[in-house]
Amino acid sequence: DDVVAPVAVVSLYVRLGGRVPSDSLVTGAADDELARAEVPPCDVDATDIERLRTNVAGQGEAKPTYTAILAKAISIALREHPYANRMTVRWPFFYRLVQFHAVHASVAVEREIPGSEMISFVGTIENSDQKSLGDIGAELRCLASATPDSSPRWRLFHHLVSRLPVWLSSSIINMPR
Repeated sequence: DDVVAPVAVVSLYVRLGGRVPSDSLVTGAADDELARAEVPPCDVDATDIERLRTNVAGQGEAKPTYTAILAKAISIALREHPYANRMTVRWPFFYRLVQFHAVHASVAVEREIPGSEMISFVGTIENSDQKSLGDIGAELRCLASATPDSSPRWRLFHHLVSRLPVWLSSSIINMPR
């Protein structure tokens, strides 16, 4: 956590466009503000990340992936800044901010389905702020090799994509849990 925490602060700072509009986070205006904001390109010094990966591998554990490190870093940032752990639900004539009390990391996973092009689905690592990099990496590997029998979320996603019209499956997939 000592090496990952600084990365979390930087990633949250960049995600918020280089500033933390705390007053607009309370009102929900931050979502609109972020949608319009242009975040300038920036360089990130990944020396500490590479050092962390090398140190973990040197201890005989699996080298953590960049995705695992980023998921852990963002999870720590959300735990330390709970006001940022929310999402906006928008439907016609309906707008609501949903505040999350647990920290879960959702990551895109690419899969190849026979007879289809490469598709992506989102897998969720629950309580990611409380898990080690090794645990997060193991869950990422499970998501990457998920089958309909091993993952209820993959089974639902595959069912929606293969049996429903695109407009309907997209609407269902984009609904919050």
